[in-house]
Amino acid sequence: MFHKGVVDSGVSTVPSVVDSGVSTVPSRHGHFEQKTSVSAASKWSCQQVSDWLKSSGLGKVADNFNEFDGLLLQELYKMSKQAPEFYYRCLKQDLGLTVIPIMLKFNSALNQLFAA
Repeated sequence: MFHKGVVDSGVSTVPSVVDSGVSTVPSRHGHFEQKTSVSAASKWSCQQVSDWLKSSGLGKVADNFNEFDGLLLQELYKMSKQAPEFYYRCLKQDLGLTVIPIMLKFNSALNQLFAA
């Protein structure tokens, strides 16, 4: 679990935005990445979800998620773990993610956002 300014390995970092739950952490390759705490992401507005999709390279499908705030995004993540067949069917039929590379890219971004 990530805490503000501290990584589990004991390496201290400087949070990029303290109150939003975003912290800067070293990646496997020595670069720095931003990690968002699960509780912060679940409080996102619909606009923040749209911004996240765009920053994740999924801007083409951002309009499909207009009604998704952080809480609904978190519920979608839970669905992916509890009912994966239904989750993928919803991505395809309800959210219009019909191309496999886009579906996989979305799934990867969602896992990075909410996986503990």
